[in-house]
Amino acid sequence: MANNNSTTRKPKYWVLVLANKNQLNSHYNAQVIFDAQLKRKAWGLELGSRNFSEIEKGDICLLYIGRPYCAFAGYAIASGKPHVFSKNKRDKYLDKVYRRKPKAGVEFSKVVRFDVQVPVTLIKDELDFIKSKKNWGLSFLGSAMPADEISFEKVMGIACMLNKSLEKRRKLKVTTNVTIECKESRKAAN
Repeated sequence: MANNNSTTRKPKYWVLVLANKNQLNSHYNAQVIFDAQLKRKAWGLELGSRNFSEIEKGDICLLYIGRPYCAFAGYAIASGKPHVFSKNKRDKYLDKVYRRKPKAGVEFSKVVRFDVQVPVTLIKDELDFIKSKKNWGLSFLGSAMPADEISFEKVMGIACMLNKSLEKRRKLKVTTNVTIECKESRKAAN
């Protein structure tokens, strides 16, 4: 008889930030790097950064691109805890155009890219994890910050309105047994 000690936990929600750190370099394009990370199903994180060790398998990550975009560009499901990448994985995840080689990060089991990104200015007043609505950009300092399920659903509601491909699927199944529903925003209903 097999001993089943597995426990089901509710996933945590995170915002992973891709910041355009070197804005003076015209060869650096956060959007291209974002697309490359999604294609590889891996997100580079600074080793030892705040919340680095808090992300776990099955957690849901909103993917955010900083200036000049300042938008939610998709979401992903963590396939495990963030970790230091082996030399083989660092070489595999190397961005040949921009020469970015992440030393550590999190890998994803599922990735969804929004065709039309959700500008944070459109929804900042509705997101609970943004404490200062006037200085909302301060909430996106760092590479990984905690979010909440309600904020995630609000972003997904706007994303579903802006992206017909998400709207058509209505219910998106993710590996954490969480159903993400595309709901019309309450404002649209009123």
